Amino acid sequence: MSAKKRVYSLKQHNELGIALQEMRDRLCSVATDLGKAYPKGVANLAVRSCEQIDKLRCKLDDIVCKENPDHKDAIRVYYRGSKTVG
Repeated sequence: MSAKKRVYSLKQHNELGIALQEMRDRLCSVATDLGKAYPKGVANLAVRSCEQIDKLRCKLDDIVCKENPDHKDAIRVYYRGSKTVG
């Protein structure tokens, strides 16, 4: 029998949401800059990285909402308008 894993607190999810948004923003900016300077394949590597971060954010968004069904701001942890939620 394995021990139950500890889930992230809402604060931890919030901090990770900010970090992932910053990573995604930076990678998308890099992809745009690379697309202007190098062949399409080079920029596509950064674009695929952005897409993977998007998939992770989507999965984590589902998780945080399921773990915090009564917290009205849980829906905005991974898709936010600002850096502060909850």
